[in-house]
Amino acid sequence: TITDDTESRFTLSQVGLHKFVVRDLAGRTQTFGTGSTKANALQIYLVNQILFEVNDSTPINNQIFNSDVNIKIKSELAGLTLYNTRTLGITVTLNGQEIGVANSGEYTFSEPGSYSVKMVATTVLSDETTTVADQEISTTYKFMIVKTNIATKSFNVSKGTGFEIDKIIKIVNNEREEVTEKFKDLANTENSGSLLWLTHENQGNSNFEITLKYYNQTLKDYQKFTFNVWINNDQPVIISSVPDGTSTKDTITLSFNPGIIYSQVGNCKILVNDKEYLVVDENSERTVETITIAQKGTYWIKIVSEDGTLISSYKYTKNDPISKTTKIVLISVACGVVVLVVLFLLIRRKGKYR
Repeated sequence: TITDDTESRFTLSQVGLHKFVVRDLAGRTQTFGTGSTKANALQIYLVNQILFEVNDSTPINNQIFNSDVNIKIKSELAGLTLYNTRTLGITVTLNGQEIGVANSGEYTFSEPGSYSVKMVATTVLSDETTTVADQEISTTYKFMIVKTNIATKSFNVSKGTGFEIDKIIKIVNNEREEVTEKFKDLANTENSGSLLWLTHENQGNSNFEITLKYYNQTLKDYQKFTFNVWINNDQPVIISSVPDGTSTKDTITLSFNPGIIYSQVGNCKILVNDKEYLVVDENSERTVETITIAQKGTYWIKIVSEDGTLISSYKYTKNDPISKTTKIVLISVACGVVVLVVLFLLIRRKGKYR
């Protein structure tokens, strides 16, 4: 209720342009804001965060994707310019490490992992008749990209995300089983902070099709999203002519099957001393490949998944064998030492008898 001698304040929490209806005591109404014929009678602008879209849809913080993520910052709303584009800045971290991106206003991310995207800008709210004081605002958006062709031994969704389980399908050998109620019950009974906790120990080698939902207070409705995750903890096998961690003067031979490794862990790389030796993917054949180590040195053989996770590592040390020339020299020296010892004993014995 507003009277002539009352100072009125409004508390707004939703970003955007707002519409107001004022009704006097006689029942007459006046509408202000968006859609009003007298919109210039009352203008209220509230922009306290960066407006943006994710894959052309309303963003859901902490959402999980299987494919590329496109973030597009909205610089205009209802014909108004919101930000000074020269002040637009973005800071992106992938798995906790900052990565460089150009401040273009539209960004696409494809590498798997956990992202944090902080966007900052200075507001410039103005039209033909009004200019509002500039103010720096910022928004942080977090999301995860999970590739379906990369296995993981465990996967967790925190209750702190505010998500709810909508549907979960477990897929083993192309057989689909709905396990929604099972995981809903686990989420309700667990004392941990996990909404969903998948492990190879409990689930074995399996794929999950997961649909989660989030209640959007602004839209007054649920938003759903679906993604897949592959759970597996099989260890790739590399057969070596010598035990891991040992040294030898002989040539070292390592054998492995890229096709089988892909079926165990998905997309990965085999590195020799941190240099890429072979890429393993869906095109890898089930044939035996061989790495031969003939030169002196210490060698680290690593299998690293496409998302950068170290799956396994092996260390081998190759020493130089003794050459023929070295053998002849050593034999000659040994023979010389024997001759000198014999002569010394003979001379000593002869001197004793005298």
